[in-house]
Amino acid sequence: MSSKPNDTKKKSKLKTLYFYQVVVNTKTTQRDIFTYKHKQKIPAKTLVEVDFRGRKLTGFVLREISKPNFPLKKIKPISKIIDYFPLLEEPQIKLAEFSAKYYFTSLGKTIFWGLPQIARRLATKEPVSLPKTKKGKKFTSFFYQADERQREKIFSQFIENESEKGQILLLFPNLNHWLAKKLAKKFKAKVLDNLTRTQEYQAWVLARQSKKGVFIGSQKAVFLPFQNLRLILVNDPADPNFKQEQDPKINTTLLAKQLAKILKIKIILSGFLPDPETYLETKNKRTFFRKVFKPNSVHLVDLNKENNLIGFYTEQALQKSIKKDKKAIVFHNRLGFAKLFLCQDCGFSMYAEKNALPPALCPTCQSPKLKTHSFGLERIKYDLKQLFPEALVSIFTREKKEPTGQIIVASSAGLNLEPKFNLSIVSLLEIGLSLPDPMMAFKTFYFTLSALGKGKKKVLQTFTPEHYLTVATLHFDFEWFFKHWLAIRKKHKLFPFYKEIKIIPKDIQKRKILIKKLKNCPEIKACYELANQETTYILATLKKEPSLKLKKILSSDKLKIDINPF
Repeated sequence: MSSKPNDTKKKSKLKTLYFYQVVVNTKTTQRDIFTYKHKQKIPAKTLVEVDFRGRKLTGFVLREISKPNFPLKKIKPISKIIDYFPLLEEPQIKLAEFSAKYYFTSLGKTIFWGLPQIARRLATKEPVSLPKTKKGKKFTSFFYQADERQREKIFSQFIENESEKGQILLLFPNLNHWLAKKLAKKFKAKVLDNLTRTQEYQAWVLARQSKKGVFIGSQKAVFLPFQNLRLILVNDPADPNFKQEQDPKINTTLLAKQLAKILKIKIILSGFLPDPETYLETKNKRTFFRKVFKPNSVHLVDLNKENNLIGFYTEQALQKSIKKDKKAIVFHNRLGFAKLFLCQDCGFSMYAEKNALPPALCPTCQSPKLKTHSFGLERIKYDLKQLFPEALVSIFTREKKEPTGQIIVASSAGLNLEPKFNLSIVSLLEIGLSLPDPMMAFKTFYFTLSALGKGKKKVLQTFTPEHYLTVATLHFDFEWFFKHWLAIRKKHKLFPFYKEIKIIPKDIQKRKILIKKLKNCPEIKACYELANQETTYILATLKKEPSLKLKKILSSDKLKIDINPF
């Protein structure tokens, strides 16, 4: 009999309180979502201040719940409401949940990374009701193999056709790319680059309130709370710069496709080659493939038959370009005056430390024919100045952008330049292939195709003319490349066939104990110990979702984790 009054008291208390699921802006090794209470109704997807383990932290209200799962006394109250304006909508929440699960990271960290750096003076003090996000009718995915000029036409045509129907999002790995600047000017797009805190907040408001408009961004743009997004365009989906290295890990290409699925809209990806996952989708006919690219022939220079790193044919081609007063660009993805040991028989290459002597035999084919070569952008510039004293030779890197000359020696920063060159040369395609980076062959292939695509005439210099990477490059044939590269990765049970985890232990001495622990987890398919110039790391692959035991191992503060390091 005495329990009934207590039950009625509890019900009356519940009626006067509202309960919310909140994610907190902090790194948590336990659960991500916490329950808080408040006396007033709060709009979901807004910012609040909460007490979290004795600290006042910013929280993001995910959603309201009717009944908490644990005792009322343990539920803390929300301290205050920071902003009544909904910053994200349900599609972006689903995207953040997908990303957090995919990359084994905190949901709170993912959401707060995607939010703008709030200028609180713009925050509204009254509840705001906004129209619900509109969804399309059907999800479709297309990949167009096209050069940069063709991409300009493809993107322009899609923008002109779809701009009256709703909002359009263009994604670029680097917003300094010439095509991003040109399309922004042509279509008066909102570019999400180098914005102040206030401008960033206003861009979020604009995406949520406007029904039309073109937005150009990079990684963070996928979290814009679009009201009426109708089309996503992705330039260079295979560019490794779409992957964010710091935590939380973000792969923009992957998230853009996921967002298109959630909203049931069209996504167009265009580049010289697709990312590995998109390629497998084209084979399974989940992504449609269109080839609009007919490359000019690439001239191969076999450096095994040359006396230096600038071949005779390359020298003659540069001489003709200078006489015709046309521009040439030489790509090489290493800086300075570095040294390299090269095998004259198999083409194996390895970096040389200062004053180091070459090994007696090649580690790959046991040949004694190992030569020391000096390479690097500064070295190439020096050699070109000796060969062509009448021409202006300049360097183009992220740190050093000299005045444009007749011959430009460029690193990967040169990929952002407009393709106005008569001649494009890639020197030493195989640089880095001897490194144990599991994705290095793919990164090299992407860099080489993008670099050669800058010129009408194309020259490729290499010590490995018979390598599958060289053959694929000569014909711009990504299917030939994937056929060989994926066969190797399938054999070793690596990404994209399995989820790949790169684990860097802070204490190198304990890595053998860690490998033993990982091998005892039934969901681990394969486990390798590798080393690069910086550190020794473990590469493991998963055949199914991780168990609580594996999650506990990976959540250690003594480990640095990267998922699918593409």
